[in-house]
Amino acid sequence: MSWLTSNDASVKTAGSQLGFGMGINSEYELKNRWKIVAGANLALNQGGKLRYSIGGNIWPNSELKSPLLNSGPKPIPDHSSFDYDLKYGTVSLGLKRTISDKEDTKVYVELPKFNFSKIFSARGAILNEELLTTDENIINELNPFQLGLSAAIGVEKRIGRLAFWYASAEFLRTIQDLTRDNGYKSVRYHEGDPIDPFDDKYQIFKERSKVSLNVLSIRLGVLF
Repeated sequence: MSWLTSNDASVKTAGSQLGFGMGINSEYELKNRWKIVAGANLALNQGGKLRYSIGGNIWPNSELKSPLLNSGPKPIPDHSSFDYDLKYGTVSLGLKRTISDKEDTKVYVELPKFNFSKIFSARGAILNEELLTTDENIINELNPFQLGLSAAIGVEKRIGRLAFWYASAEFLRTIQDLTRDNGYKSVRYHEGDPIDPFDDKYQIFKERSKVSLNVLSIRLGVLF
């Protein structure tokens, strides 16, 4: 499960994504129950939804199906939600320590673990009281390379002489801003002729919120 968070009080988490992934891991044993762990995986259907209490032009770099949605002083109204659906690959490197080793069962933690990700695909949707647009290519709105930190706790169970079944729970959060912040938010401060909406006047604020990707995952696999 993944979701997005922001350091801007006017940008709130509005929904999560239930995704899945696959990958491979390797380990190098050190001393005193410590190991170096490395891995590579592909994550699908990750991301989440953000709700902007102040509208504006949030995705200016995308060629949206309707150009009216990212042109003009305020193409997107207040209280709109932006949905992000991401596909990315990750290479990880970290430390693993066994904290319990009883008979054929081990309990371990992985901490810290550094994750280097590359976003391959990003699709988006905009929703207000109704769906404004969907399945938009929004890759140009994102920083494609991401660095994240994660921690995990898991259990290993021997199923053969050299094989273990394992299950773990891991939480990951990106450190960098997911978005490029090229858009802006706008507040109308003067309403002109009600018949002509184009003579309204707006105060423009550059979009500066830092958006982080958060992922809580359950991992199942076999170690050889």
